[in-house]
Amino acid sequence: MNVALKLRQSGSLRLLSKPAVPSNRVILFPWAGGTASSMSRLLNGQIEGIDDIEFWAVQYPGRESRFDEPSASSMEALCRTIADELSLLSDLPLGFCGHSMGAVVAFETARQLEMRFRLSPEFVVVSGSSAPCKENRFSNHANLHERSLLAELRQYQGTPAAIYDDPVLLQLTLKHLKADRLLIKQYQPKTLPKLKAPLHVFYGDQDNTVNPQGIAAWESFCENEPDFTRFSGDHFYLLTQSELFLDTLLNEAMGVLI
Repeated sequence: MNVALKLRQSGSLRLLSKPAVPSNRVILFPWAGGTASSMSRLLNGQIEGIDDIEFWAVQYPGRESRFDEPSASSMEALCRTIADELSLLSDLPLGFCGHSMGAVVAFETARQLEMRFRLSPEFVVVSGSSAPCKENRFSNHANLHERSLLAELRQYQGTPAAIYDDPVLLQLTLKHLKADRLLIKQYQPKTLPKLKAPLHVFYGDQDNTVNPQGIAAWESFCENEPDFTRFSGDHFYLLTQSELFLDTLLNEAMGVLI
């Protein structure tokens, strides 16, 4: 069994597309409470004609096929595991894209690859997230009360409507969201070493979970000056403008990878 097939069937990664002869891979990191299926719904058939990029999504522990696994104990532990698996896919150039919590997971995973394997992604896109500074982290992720989490789910509209009609699925989603919030709250990134990979920052101009200072602060976490791309919309602008989001992501990716 080849490595890609083995990773497809187990571990942290799920294969979303399989071109006949891919020349690069894009790894998608879900938001808090999200799953690999969330990333598949985001793409929504838009990648069918893309014959040179292999898309993968990260599946966090406790989600879907990893239902019986405990949640990650820390952001660093989660990212070490993901980096271990991604190091086995280094036969093709890798690009990362994470949204909200996924942005922080993508960032830390990229640093783990650089520090431990001397592998650097061709690009890292961080979307819908302030930089992981202490002052930004706590203001956005401190509230863990179930009522507040449920209100947040409804406000940002990133959860399928069917979830709200199923009490079991809703409780499971809230459990995952709470666990993810704790990961972010407890994460204390070291300022060094800085990220070597090119960093691209995406954000919605009406996203009240981020602020200009938090967006600009990403610059202090990477060696090179990041690029900033503003979209029209709120925290989940990428769901209401999925085609534009994917087009922009591919332009960023192909601009680096070609």
